[in-house]
Amino acid sequence: MTIADQKLHENIAEYILFIWQMEDLARAVKFDSDAVRAMYAGASTQVADAEVQWFSSLCDLMKKEGLEKKGHIPDLGEIMKELFYLHSTLLTILKDEKYIDLHQTAQPIMSEFLAKTGSATTHEVEAYLVALYGMLMLKLKSEEISEGTKNAMEAFSKVIAYLTVEYHKMKKGEMNINLN
Repeated sequence: MTIADQKLHENIAEYILFIWQMEDLARAVKFDSDAVRAMYAGASTQVADAEVQWFSSLCDLMKKEGLEKKGHIPDLGEIMKELFYLHSTLLTILKDEKYIDLHQTAQPIMSEFLAKTGSATTHEVEAYLVALYGMLMLKLKSEEISEGTKNAMEAFSKVIAYLTVEYHKMKKGEMNINLN
């Protein structure tokens, strides 16, 4: 099982962030899948081959879809729609009190974030994930992160963590949907 497969089944938010990172990496190495082999130097040949094959498939798909400069693979669009619908369902139909509380805490911070960054996102779930991806990139670059940004990301992380748990329950048919 590749890293992507593992994340897809265990943590959908981590999967999305991982794919975004791999898409950026693919663009950075100009879609040369052999460039990632060095990342698996300590791994077995079988693991390294599986990961390189997965990355090569990602590169091929990105080229086929015209994503050489920007954009995301189609599967992510479907997952994002599912997450948005679940987000909306938790807020409006199921009226999940814990999720509503997490979202209401994060919402004003997100409004401020969007105003500062000028980020154009399709919906709130995407905005939370874009913010968290930005934080990941800052950490990878070893850039200083303000206390305010850390606090904002903590609020966003809590929303996404809860949504992720509910997403996996939904996918497994384990969500308790009692509308009475």
